[in-house]
Amino acid sequence: MFIHNISDSEKTYIGQPIAAGGFYAIPETKRSAYSVDEVLLADIMNDNAAISIDGSNDLEEKASMIKVLFGNEFTTQTTMAEGGKRKSDRGMSFTATKNSTTTADYLITEDLQIKGGVLITENNKIFDQIGMDIVDTTYLYAGVWYPAEYAPGVPWSVAAPNGVPLHSYIKDFPVMTDGKTFIDNDAITTTPLNGLTIRIIYKSTGTVDDVKCNIGILAYS
Repeated sequence: MFIHNISDSEKTYIGQPIAAGGFYAIPETKRSAYSVDEVLLADIMNDNAAISIDGSNDLEEKASMIKVLFGNEFTTQTTMAEGGKRKSDRGMSFTATKNSTTTADYLITEDLQIKGGVLITENNKIFDQIGMDIVDTTYLYAGVWYPAEYAPGVPWSVAAPNGVPLHSYIKDFPVMTDGKTFIDNDAITTTPLNGLTIRIIYKSTGTVDDVKCNIGILAYS
């Protein structure tokens, strides 16, 4: 198993420097240490690092990269997803405030369809939950998918300053206690979400620590 530095600068994980574009073979005795290295996990989510089985070709989905790091079985994937759509994963990171509900937005600027994601957390508790909504934060589809105004003379920017929720793909989903939550829905969205926002809703029940979150979004173009 290899770490591939896909950024344009040198990266260091657990004291091991990797040149830009370079591969590093993970010793099996150290795989578990790399699997919990939050710097590496964040770089995978943010397209600065990838995982390769053979030191040449990267795995295509962030979920698969994380699963392999954790020692789970890997199944060979095809290049194209259902319906001939190419995989095009994305990622984001944020910190959820302890004992509160925190939202984090990711604006989609491409014709992407969403299938699910992987959530890596630190300091989460057993009753923590996650949700994922699609929100029109720029009111792009006002008058198309929903009324042009909230009420006569009242624009959506006034009535809903945080955007108009269009669909809830995940609601109150339990966060796994081991910090690795995988969500993979075979029902790929049929409508490209260009111009819309993925809103992650994290409900923290802990009272001591904030929760560090890395999100890998499984997407198709």
